[in-house]
Amino acid sequence: MKKTNKICTLSLLALACFNTNASPTKTINLPGDWFGEYPKVEHFVPAYNAGYWNTGNAHQWYNNCYNYAANRTSPTNAKSQPGYASGHRGFDSNRRSCAGVMEGARRDGFTPVPRSQWASKKADTSGTKTLMALVLAPNRDYHWYRRDGNGKWSHKPGSTAVTNLDNSGRIITDPERADRGIYTTFCGYYEGQSSILLHRLQIYITQNRGRTYVTGQFRSRSNDSLNPSLANTVEQPQSTVTLLKYSGRENPSVPISQLDDYLKYRLSEVAALQDTSIIRKEVAQPGEPLLPGKLGYSGILIDDVEGVYFNAGDKVLISEDEIKVLSQNHTQSHTRMASSQDQGQGIGFTKSHLLDLSLEQDLIDFIEAK
Repeated sequence: MKKTNKICTLSLLALACFNTNASPTKTINLPGDWFGEYPKVEHFVPAYNAGYWNTGNAHQWYNNCYNYAANRTSPTNAKSQPGYASGHRGFDSNRRSCAGVMEGARRDGFTPVPRSQWASKKADTSGTKTLMALVLAPNRDYHWYRRDGNGKWSHKPGSTAVTNLDNSGRIITDPERADRGIYTTFCGYYEGQSSILLHRLQIYITQNRGRTYVTGQFRSRSNDSLNPSLANTVEQPQSTVTLLKYSGRENPSVPISQLDDYLKYRLSEVAALQDTSIIRKEVAQPGEPLLPGKLGYSGILIDDVEGVYFNAGDKVLISEDEIKVLSQNHTQSHTRMASSQDQGQGIGFTKSHLLDLSLEQDLIDFIEAK
């Protein structure tokens, strides 16, 4: 019987192990970069890493389900839309149907999966391409899921948190059988590709490595450049009130300055109470997201960048007779674009009961009437 030794080398980035016979005449095979295999392009399916997306700041607010499924963040402060990068109107191009979104995604560069291959593609988890699933809330909105490296599915409903749970709180193993709320129409599957150029053996983050460019600014078909009316527009930061109801589309929003005087007064009263002992405030538990990932209506989000009623930069969520306040000071100290596996853990916000019980519905009615 031959005697076999195992030799391990430890570097700053990886532990490389290999076997060699005790005989000095045998050749030792070393890791690939010593034989000139680098640089090389590594293709992969992204891991489930909610913490990369659930940062509680603009990185979370401006990326939607399409950005997440494509594994590519928005290049602007606008949620990416299928087809916009290729001059196609996507969801609005074909009576707000599956066909419009599917054609937009195809033109952006994603590969449609024929219906005859749906079962085989779902059963095969050994490839390096990312399987994406498209669903529709008829004539209302669309939503994307993606399959992660662990074989399970996850999604990012609009500005809310990335999650691997469906609307019933179950792990998503099949988007066709998941509880999708109002997104009752299943449209089909697409494939995308994520990759990274490696110059050496190294550990890398698999998020935001999608090869297909997506954007929320419409590109003109004639010259493949940004629509001049959009490209030349410089928006000044202003405090807004947003109705969180869509996953893919932009949510309806109005500047605080456009609210009627009665709503302004009621908001000022709610804000003033946050600095008193009249209401009982609680600090969010570790891992509790400001915007839980759930399809459908999520609440009213006040982004007070100007500090009209709250502190400048505060994010305020009004939902189900509760008010949550995320301070800008907390956000700056907890922005983590790294590979933590939590869902916003450590992003501190306070929550309390909303005393003005009709304010939420009155804000919804005002925004939808605009």
